[in-house]
Amino acid sequence: MCINIIGFYTFLFGLSTYFLLKHQFVSRRQLHLVWTTLSFVISTLGALLNVSSSVMDAVVFYNTLRTHNLNQFNIYITQDKTQTIITWVILES
Repeated sequence: MCINIIGFYTFLFGLSTYFLLKHQFVSRRQLHLVWTTLSFVISTLGALLNVSSSVMDAVVFYNTLRTHNLNQFNIYITQDKTQTIITWVILES
């Protein structure tokens, strides 16, 4: 899913950059290019962080199911602050 989002961001970035560079009538083109580039970099980094978090979750779940050892899983959900908050929200609802 996130790979599709990254591809869509890349397409939009390329399209907007192309139009900003090709058409001379756009006022403050350099400012638009800077903001477009910054938005692209920030959104791409956010998507990559999301992908890396999902991969880490999948690795921990896979190892837990493969070894039938819940120690690594318990350490992961109690010592990782994000996972602890998510687990607490799920258990409270």
